[in-house]
Amino acid sequence: VSLAWEPNNPPGTVSKFTVYQKSGDTWVKKGDTTETTFTVAGLAPGLHTFAVTASNVWGESDRSNESTTPAPANPPTNLRITTIVDVIVQPPAPM
Repeated sequence: VSLAWEPNNPPGTVSKFTVYQKSGDTWVKKGDTTETTFTVAGLAPGLHTFAVTASNVWGESDRSNESTTPAPANPPTNLRITTIVDVIVQPPAPM
C-alpha cells in the first residue's frame, strides 16, 4: 500500500516522518522517512489503518488523521499450463 501526505510545516523544519499502523487499540511503528510518501509491503488482505507523525529538534508531533485502506487479495501461486491433447486412434486400413 502506498501512502502520501502533505507536510504541513515550513520546508526544512521536519527531520523525519514516522508511519504507524493501527493494530487493535495500539499503534505499531512501520518505519521512518524524510519523504512525504511511504510504501507498506507484505500486508494481509483486509482493511488497514495508518497515521503519520512529524519530528523535529523539539520532538514528535501528535498523529495525523487516520486513513484506512484495503489491501488487495494475495496473487494466486503455482501457476502452470496444462495441455489437453486429443488422440484419435483409427483402425488400420484393410489390405
